[in-house]
Amino acid sequence: FFISVQNYNGFNGFRLNGEKYSAYPQEREVILLDGTKVIVMKVEDVKMPDSITPLHLAGQHVTFIHLFAVC
Repeated sequence: FFISVQNYNGFNGFRLNGEKYSAYPQEREVILLDGTKVIVMKVEDVKMPDSITPLHLAGQHVTFIHLFAVC
């Protein structure tokens, strides 16, 4: 699954965007602080196109969870 978070008042967490924090910084992962309030905007099941990169996702069904962070 993938989680998408939108907010307008800055970021309330820790970014894993460097090699000293993550083996895969290109994934742009984040850790939200404990107690971060979110609103679930939408949950959708999407079939990924066969031409997508990375190839292991091609043709797979993926769940996207869209959140709004109330900061």
